[in-house]
Amino acid sequence: MVKISMDVFVRCLQPNRYELWKQGKDTTVLDHLKATGLSCPELESWREHRVNHRANVLRR
Repeated sequence: MVKISMDVFVRCLQPNRYELWKQGKDTTVLDHLKATGLSCPELESWREHRVNHRANVLRR
């Protein structure tokens, strides 16, 4: 069996609800038909790294 902690995902993708989620008090219903806004420093850093990596690969 594989277990994956959702802690990192909630902290990065839903930082405004993270503390309530950790306490088990987040009862917000999500509409999965709408896109979730993604804004977190880790995600932005990953995107920049990916763009730079692709540019370096194309130069070779």
